[in-house]
Amino acid sequence: MQIVADILTVANGGARITQIVYKANLNFQRAAKYLEMLVKRGFIKASKEPGSTRVIYWTTEKGKQFLMQYKQMKEMLASSMSPEDLESL
Repeated sequence: MQIVADILTVANGGARITQIVYKANLNFQRAAKYLEMLVKRGFIKASKEPGSTRVIYWTTEKGKQFLMQYKQMKEMLASSMSPEDLESL
């Protein structure tokens, strides 16, 4: 789930696949698979850059809701676990 959260965070303001690959620490093949899955599920939308063939990925409202809930869940877990327990995850 952390990979999904990383991709949604990067794409929140619009991002090309290259930016997603580097900021989410993925290779292009893996990023493409995740992006395809996220687009199909409505967490990300893809649009072409005006006057270009480049695709820009944007986090949708559904994706932003997921990201917010994911961060809340992580905070809840972190507040109820010891540092040793967190390291083992």
